[in-house]
Amino acid sequence: MKKKTSIKSQLTWLLIYCWIVPVLAISAVCVMYIQTAVKDRAEGNIRSGATYAAQMSSQKLESAIQQMRDVIYEGAVAKHYKEQQDQNALTAAVRGELLRKFGLQKEYLFAGIFFSADPGRMIYESPYGGAYLDAYLKDAHAQVVSALGEEDNTTHLLVSGRSLYLYQNLLDNRDLSRYGVIVIQLDPAAVFDAFTSLDPAADYVLLSLDGQPYWLGSEPTEGPLRQFEFPTARQEMKVGALRGYITGTAVQKEQNYDFGYRVYVSDRIVSERAYMVLVLALVLACVVLPLLGVGFYRIYKNIAGPIDALVVATEKIENEQWDATIPFTSDNEFGRLIRSFNSMSARIKYLFDYAYKEELAASESRLMMLQSQMNPQFMKNTLGLINWKARLAGNEEISKMIEALDNLLDASLDRSQQRSIPLRQELCYTRSYLFIIGERFGRRLTLEEHIDESLLSCPVPRLIIQPLIENAVVHGIEPVSAGTIEICIGKMEGKLAIEIINDGNILSDEDLRRIRAILSEDYGALTDKQRRLGLKNVYERIRLMYGDAGSLTLQRTADGRTCTRIQIPFAPPEAQPPAKDGRLPGAREGEANDR
Repeated sequence: MKKKTSIKSQLTWLLIYCWIVPVLAISAVCVMYIQTAVKDRAEGNIRSGATYAAQMSSQKLESAIQQMRDVIYEGAVAKHYKEQQDQNALTAAVRGELLRKFGLQKEYLFAGIFFSADPGRMIYESPYGGAYLDAYLKDAHAQVVSALGEEDNTTHLLVSGRSLYLYQNLLDNRDLSRYGVIVIQLDPAAVFDAFTSLDPAADYVLLSLDGQPYWLGSEPTEGPLRQFEFPTARQEMKVGALRGYITGTAVQKEQNYDFGYRVYVSDRIVSERAYMVLVLALVLACVVLPLLGVGFYRIYKNIAGPIDALVVATEKIENEQWDATIPFTSDNEFGRLIRSFNSMSARIKYLFDYAYKEELAASESRLMMLQSQMNPQFMKNTLGLINWKARLAGNEEISKMIEALDNLLDASLDRSQQRSIPLRQELCYTRSYLFIIGERFGRRLTLEEHIDESLLSCPVPRLIIQPLIENAVVHGIEPVSAGTIEICIGKMEGKLAIEIINDGNILSDEDLRRIRAILSEDYGALTDKQRRLGLKNVYERIRLMYGDAGSLTLQRTADGRTCTRIQIPFAPPEAQPPAKDGRLPGAREGEANDR
């Protein structure tokens, strides 16, 4: 015997499988996603921050090089060197030039010039006194003197210990002969300060200046972190990982020098932020789980309890206790269901006590009548149910088609018995039809609308445009499997004019003759089946409503398209019930779901 499953157990498993498990799964996926996002964001910040820092540092280096060259090319130093015979006057003039160019800028520790005639004597200017000059003369001066040739006019970078120098020959502008050398010591903390403000902060920064390594700030103690050689070719920012650090490496080829940089950012940043995300997830779980418990209790109280009461009452009726009822206080769906059950129970008791046979016969008669009357209203209600099911299933395409069909069925029911409706409502029915047709043809069918919006409230006969559109689709578009339908509505000759134009199957002369015969007064010679053509129906309704003032014509345009035109007397807008918007769900105005 198959074991029965209670509602309580089913609700419990439903809660576990459809609520708790998805919540936990989604939470786990979110945590993993956020961890990955934190890592990706950190790498992105390193990439963008280091690139920006390199750009700022390159600009400062280029500015220093340009200022040094300005000293050379302006010729003031050369002029003083040639004209000043007194050494003290020459020293004062040169220091004045150096102070003017470099004295007020924090990037420079000292700037000096020595002349070829006396390379051991340095004329310098520094806001910090002679300390930096002494270090230069001790550690770098000999290397600078030996590195420069007589005709060398390029700017050189020199890394000496923790010091960074720029130097270049002083050349006479007339004969390009060397008469001295200019040397600038840069402050790395000021030139490369952008690297110290990265987010996340870099633990170590290794620079390569013309192939010379320079550690900005502290240096790592681990060998693998120190042992790195920059590529000789240009390299875009490349992010990697090494021994607990996220690294970002790039090499730039500047006009006067090569500039490489490598930043080391501890991956503890990612771990700390991921840990914060995990803590937040646990906090959310502590909040959500009690809410789940409360939700389960509410579900049980409002669903399982009433269902158990219904089961007990149903068993009583099975045992012929016809007066079984259920007490209820709520007004939700189960309350209404219990009320209906109590009403049914009372009705059953009445039937058995008083008029069982008579009422049974009447019920059978009514049932047969209802089964034989599948009227449009029942169809409309059924479409509403199907639409509801489609929306629950998430099938928006089917839902939209059902809404369009429901709109057309609304037009056919004509509950208000109005002969005329506003033009915008007629266009609503037309677009509903076009939406369904558009689902069939897809992108092969294109709709174009040219409508004077000031006429949207004008009254027109009900369902006067849709038959013309259907005629254009069946006889114009369908034979060639694709085409464009154009709807033009405006004023013409003091009347409201509606034109339906299609570029599908080209009408022959025989087709025109036959259609004009259909639209003639003596069309009675044709068969009944032919008489029920949509064009004839529209023509007859126009004649009945407007007489000779209304017309329906069909013609072939000069470019081979088929144009069906309705002209009816233009009347001011009448008081009509509010119409629908005229747009299909998900469709823009002027479209028939172009596919």
